[in-house]
Amino acid sequence: MRRVIRSISSRSSPENVSMKKDKPTDLRKQAEARLKKRFDKLDDLHEGDPQRLVHELRVHQVELEMQNEELRKSQAELEESRARYSDLYDFAPVGYFTFDKYGLIIRVNLTGAGQLGIERNLLIKKPFSRFIRKDDQDVFFLHRGKVFETKELQTCELRLKRKDGAGFYAQLQSLAVEDKAGRAVYCMTAVSDITERKLSEQALRELNKTLEQHVAERTGALRKSEERYHSLFENMVEGFAYCKMLFDDRGRPADFVYLDVNSAFGRLTGLENVIGKKVTEAIPGIKESHPELFEIYGRVALTGNPEKIDIEFVPLNIWLSLSVYSTEKGHFVAVFDNITERKRAEEALRKAYDDLEIRVQERTKELRELNETLEHRVAGRAAEMQAANTALQESRKAALNIMEDAIAARRQAEEVSEELAAVNKELDAFSYAVSNDLMAPLRSIEGFTAAITEDYAASLDKTAKDYFDRVTAASRRMSQLINAMLNMARLTRGELTARTVNLSDLAEVAAYELGKKYPERPVEIVIAKGVKALGDIDMLRVVIENLFDNAYKFTGRHPSAKIEFGVMEEEISHIGLIGPVYFVRDDGEGFDVEYAWKLFKPFSRLHAESEFPGIGIGLSTVQRIIRRHGGKIWADSAPGKGATFYFTLK
Repeated sequence: MRRVIRSISSRSSPENVSMKKDKPTDLRKQAEARLKKRFDKLDDLHEGDPQRLVHELRVHQVELEMQNEELRKSQAELEESRARYSDLYDFAPVGYFTFDKYGLIIRVNLTGAGQLGIERNLLIKKPFSRFIRKDDQDVFFLHRGKVFETKELQTCELRLKRKDGAGFYAQLQSLAVEDKAGRAVYCMTAVSDITERKLSEQALRELNKTLEQHVAERTGALRKSEERYHSLFENMVEGFAYCKMLFDDRGRPADFVYLDVNSAFGRLTGLENVIGKKVTEAIPGIKESHPELFEIYGRVALTGNPEKIDIEFVPLNIWLSLSVYSTEKGHFVAVFDNITERKRAEEALRKAYDDLEIRVQERTKELRELNETLEHRVAGRAAEMQAANTALQESRKAALNIMEDAIAARRQAEEVSEELAAVNKELDAFSYAVSNDLMAPLRSIEGFTAAITEDYAASLDKTAKDYFDRVTAASRRMSQLINAMLNMARLTRGELTARTVNLSDLAEVAAYELGKKYPERPVEIVIAKGVKALGDIDMLRVVIENLFDNAYKFTGRHPSAKIEFGVMEEEISHIGLIGPVYFVRDDGEGFDVEYAWKLFKPFSRLHAESEFPGIGIGLSTVQRIIRRHGGKIWADSAPGKGATFYFTLK
């Protein structure tokens, strides 16, 4: 890059432009020398030689033409060279800029203009700092100053910005251009786009950071793993011994050295400080009392095949269960447990088994004798069984008679049921007729009362108007009572269609409707999710709506209230129920539980109508629906502490 910049600077500087051939001054000197030489020849010619003179002039003319042709060729080659240089300069893979001491752009190639996204002619005499990110302008200032100061190749990296605002990383390599006096007058700079390299470096740094993090995590995991294995090693219930096998000159097992043991080793054997010792030193006499152990350990250490044995270890007077395996050739690991108690228990069990065998033989003899006695008794008992069988046959006949009576009773019950259905239909028709007969006079009373109060309002005094208002209110209340009685009769006698009902959804709808009806009241609603039951959806909707309406009513005096719906999967001991118990709970006025029996009685009230309006039939309707579902309903409360209504469904 340094060589390229020097080449460009030497060609671009006005003081250093040269031709491919000789310089014009040199040509002039050569021409003058040739001309002088020729004139010297002409001076030698005499006036009597005109033909020779003409010949010399013609030769001179031809020489001039040849020199002129040579000059034209040189000029063409120079122009071609300049064109090649211009292409090389403009289409170089990097941007080339020429700056003066003030950082103004004197010259720039097409690549450099393309890097900044501006036409080349618009860049001339413009400060290069305009295209440098604000944070990096000091970097360019110091870089330019160092180039003019040292006159050596300088390199820096900074962030440039294009005309459209897009930025990129660039590397600047600059070299000073000197005049004839050796003064630095220009700065030639090669600009390379290193964005991809910077992004690669950034990605590499992030990758290294990630790798370092992974290494740290892996190191931590390995450390934790080592700690876990060390903890496992030290807290093993079984004893653990890692040993190196020693062989004699013939390759037979001679001894072994303890390389490591765990805490359970000392606890199970009673041996201490055995690491680094030979077993014959730690347990004198072991080779004489248990030569088979050396053979087993040596075989496992050489072959790597694990083995397992139970052995009565005489030197320590204990029984051991040994598992032996090899981790590397010439070494073995012995994992063992003290099974002395188990062996003693097995011995005691064998003795008990022998005693039991003797007792079984004795008992068998007694049973054989007893069997003979029983055979005699069975023979006598057979006759008694025959008589009992006869009595059983008679009992079966009696049972058949009872079954026939039961079938007849069932048929009679079905007939009664059909009659009851017919009576219910007649009762419905009667209720409808009665309601019409009762509602017609009430509508007449309301109509005439409204007509009198409107038409004769001027002639009625205050007392008369009050009487008419009372008549109207009484007729409306009578109408409500009749409608409530009809609804209760319809719900409690209608056909029940059982299916799975989402009670939580019914409670959400009831709460939503009451919230719309009383938007000014701040009531906290808590509804358990996914509460389901088997029953008639229309009847159960009436149950939930009445219980929520009751809760809203009796929390009306509270500035803020809470109503909760849920289910309990537990035993209710005082009523003998086991299974889901549903409830609606409020923190309203409450009542004395001693009078709870009045709640479900039609038209019975525990509070005055002036305190809490209503006709007193909602809870009675709820109770009848619950009973139709084979369930129970009850209430728990205390004055001023709210009330909870519980109910079950079969």
